[in-house]
Amino acid sequence: AGPSSVALAGAMPAEGALDLRLRTVDFPLRDVAELLNLPGEPRGRLWSTASLTGSRAAPDLEADAEWRGGMLRGVALDTLRARARAAADAVRLDATLGAGARPTLVAEAVLPLVLGLDGSGSRFDGEGPIAGRVQSDSLGLELLQTLTGGTLAARGTMALDLTLGGTWAHPLAAGALRVTNGSLAPAALGNVRWGGVEADIGFFGDSVAVRNIAATSSAGRGGNARLSGHLEIGRAHV
Repeated sequence: AGPSSVALAGAMPAEGALDLRLRTVDFPLRDVAELLNLPGEPRGRLWSTASLTGSRAAPDLEADAEWRGGMLRGVALDTLRARARAAADAVRLDATLGAGARPTLVAEAVLPLVLGLDGSGSRFDGEGPIAGRVQSDSLGLELLQTLTGGTLAARGTMALDLTLGGTWAHPLAAGALRVTNGSLAPAALGNVRWGGVEADIGFFGDSVAVRNIAATSSAGRGGNARLSGHLEIGRAHV
């Protein structure tokens, strides 16, 4: 492998055309995390390219990144690939998690982001449309630790297939989420551990059907929990 490198070139004038480009090759995220005191102790190597063109009032952003050998909060992420394209009043995001031809997670979305660098600022358009899909048939629950600071000690497998729609102010989701052979040990509950966690949740536009969530407490406690119900998703204020 060649040496690590970071290159930034171009111009970002107050008026006129933007032409700014960034490229990283085999860049160690650990060094960045320690320098900026980032949470989660990210590890791995980053390859990326990004360009910013257009004008400050109407910028165009294109970025591609690949995080290899990734680790966050002690959880191995393998390979994360991401792509972003932002122009006019929308940004398109694509991401895959996992190496090889069959990644463990695939996500794509178009979000109503108005990108502005002229002092007006960037913002999400509350009435702008959302479109996207998130799919996984074997995502490890360990990934939850990267989102909760490691406070759940989650194990097990999650299958997810969600189609996203609606608007930023009134998002909609259709699909299902299932958890099998799960276990949780929330730090807030001390030495209590829940095993045999199973979940079956359906998403129907602006409502969520919790068809079944079940778990058994750690050995010697003999506790069982089961939950089912229905939730309505209200309109967000943006």
